[in-house]
Amino acid sequence: MRRIIFAAFAALLALIQASLFPASGLIGMYPDFVLVFLLVWSAHHGVDEGLWMAFGLGLWLDVITMERLGTHVLTMLPVAVIGSLASWRLLRSGMMLPILAVVAATIASAFVDTILTTLGGQMPEPFAATRLAIATALLNAVIVPFAWGVTLVIDRWVPRHATT
Repeated sequence: MRRIIFAAFAALLALIQASLFPASGLIGMYPDFVLVFLLVWSAHHGVDEGLWMAFGLGLWLDVITMERLGTHVLTMLPVAVIGSLASWRLLRSGMMLPILAVVAATIASAFVDTILTTLGGQMPEPFAATRLAIATALLNAVIVPFAWGVTLVIDRWVPRHATT
């Protein structure tokens, strides 16, 4: 039940992120809510569940953004792996580790996206891509406490299994 609610919530976030944010024209860049929530979910539930969510959310993002199929899937895979690394008991240190993990995951995702763009025949400007990745990583770091709180609410208040 928790997985279904999280997946529906993340799919709604992806839809808002892909449609409303770019159309609003408020700022030229915005945080990647899907990336942050995926990282937090995989930190709470492990790499297996994180990779499945990354696959599903990546396909959903590919469909709604009309990107090449598999592009977002490949950029979300390192996010799930880094998120699962943040779940190790030895590495937990309050909110600091998830924030650093989000920064690392954002940069890793941007790196994979740059590689895919280069393999697709376009040559991105490396310094511009790096600056954008760092700025997005800092924006993503700001929303980590919100994502952590929402994930805890889903984990604690939603039953594990539906009762009949």
